[in-house]
Amino acid sequence: MKQQQRRDQEEERRLRLENIVALLGHRWGHVSREGVERCARRVGLECLWEDQIPGVEDRTLSIAGNSVLLDVLFLKSTDEAGTVSLSFPGREEGVWGKSAELGADVLRKNLKDEESEYRILDPFVESLGTLARLDRLGTGGVNCFDAIGGVGNALRRIWESETKQRREAGGEDDIETTVMCKQSGKPTMHAKGKIGLAVQYWMERQHLSPRKRKRDDMEIDDSPSPDTPNKEPKIWSLAIECEPSSAETYPSIRVSEDWISDPPIAENPPAPEDQIAPSSTTHSIQWQDPPLTFLTPDPASSNLLDTAKTPDIRFAVQFNPPVLVPLQTALQIYTS
Repeated sequence: MKQQQRRDQEEERRLRLENIVALLGHRWGHVSREGVERCARRVGLECLWEDQIPGVEDRTLSIAGNSVLLDVLFLKSTDEAGTVSLSFPGREEGVWGKSAELGADVLRKNLKDEESEYRILDPFVESLGTLARLDRLGTGGVNCFDAIGGVGNALRRIWESETKQRREAGGEDDIETTVMCKQSGKPTMHAKGKIGLAVQYWMERQHLSPRKRKRDDMEIDDSPSPDTPNKEPKIWSLAIECEPSSAETYPSIRVSEDWISDPPIAENPPAPEDQIAPSSTTHSIQWQDPPLTFLTPDPASSNLLDTAKTPDIRFAVQFNPPVLVPLQTALQIYTS
């Protein structure tokens, strides 16, 4: 009986210690040289400090993965972050390479706070974790940055075509807002403080002109000040990401620039005269099915099936803010 009680007490003590360790593991602390390095290693990236230059107190921490490189300059002997540089070696002309400066600006703001002396690491870890997760998923010659970039290029072409059509039609003041809320949405990279590709699809007070929205924001503010920026309207968006998933359960990601034909939008053929309910849309997006992407076969493997394997990675979207739908609708989405 006493042995059983002692065993139960030891088990309870062990569970309590595990809970404490788990709680401390989610507390990233404040921004510091050691803190940034520790966070980078915990999300799976490599770190290397630049050699100390005689007479120069600034030091640069290089954080690297397979396809991403981040340099953080710490000023003098303090924990204050200065410049932040983000790059994707070999992909300078891609979607991620061209928007690297925007991503670096997000990471820099994660590390610096002009209003407070202390800055917690949580926002930086969230941004860095997104890069590390995409970098880590890429295996067998398949790169998640390239896969998302191909989708981003297709969405950008659709956006440009739809806004061009609206401009040619004329009669609207805020064309971009109309296309964003009533058509295919507005693709963005590293917008609203979030790393990655997102599609903005809704905005509050969308029916008001930009000038009217700005005037309303000034009227709502009881004490307007030139130092206080105008309140931006709330925007709904969805982030396009990659996540692990069995290729036998869901379709794998595809690395391709052929998600859409050229031109991306075509005029619909006239509806038959005997059609009861003709479509109200005059144009449609010319989506197409790109070829499958296969993993690079392992030269050391003698299994012939390895030569035709698709990656165990799928595309995923995350709504911000979350969207509540009925259970039946959710099941239809998952099974579609």
